[in-house]
Amino acid sequence: MDAFNFQMFGSTFGHSSQQVSCLTSADNGLQMKGNGRKTKGRRKGSKSCRKSLIVKGQWNSQEDRLLVQLVKQYGDSKWSRVAEKLPGRIAKQCRDRWQNHLRPDITVSFNF
Repeated sequence: MDAFNFQMFGSTFGHSSQQVSCLTSADNGLQMKGNGRKTKGRRKGSKSCRKSLIVKGQWNSQEDRLLVQLVKQYGDSKWSRVAEKLPGRIAKQCRDRWQNHLRPDITVSFNF
């Protein structure tokens, strides 16, 4: 099998040979981990840092009251904005709590 000719490929699409290159792990932001896998480099303050600040677990009554107040203020479609005002909670948590537990039109039925 012949090796791919990058110079011919570049000239075919109107680029000089200096403009055609292959990305390396340094070029595309990938870094090698100790286990040999490539991962994207993380910036300071990225998702990995924010994840450690997320509250996982039960909601308390103070958070519920604040969530109800924020939904009245911002509406039930601006979940990112609501979550900014609730420390430790993300938009999906706020939306799920509202939709499944706090929404006024929820009817509770028990089938025993």
